[in-house]
This record gives sequence, structure tokens and C-alpha cells, in this order.
Amino acid sequence: MILADALDTLWTLTSAFAIWLIAAAAALTLALHALAAGLWWTCRTIWRALATIRSYLTWKTP
Repeated sequence: MILADALDTLWTLTSAFAIWLIAAAAALTLALHALAAGLWWTCRTIWRALATIRSYLTWKTP
């Protein structure tokens, strides 16, 4: 009976840790995706601004 209780407790702790680990991995994945999307958007905006400035400069000078 003691062994069964110990195994049951171990299973419960292991399951809780696994659920916590999966939730943490999902949260980290979402955070990394948000960071990557924000970085991509920032780089794209800067690139477009530089392209606009370049087009104005080349249009103004013959």
C-alpha cells in the first residue's frame, strides 16, 4: 500500500510538471513568434523608408 501511494504521488507530481513544462514551452513559443514578427515588421518598415528616401533623392537629382 505504501508503494502504491508513493507511485501515485510520483505520477501526480510528474504529470503536473509535464503539464507545466508544456504550458511554459507554448508560452515561450508564442513570445518568440511575437518577437520575430515585430522584428520583421520593424526591418520591413525601415527598409521601405530607406527605399522611399532613395527614390526621392534619385528623382530630385538628374
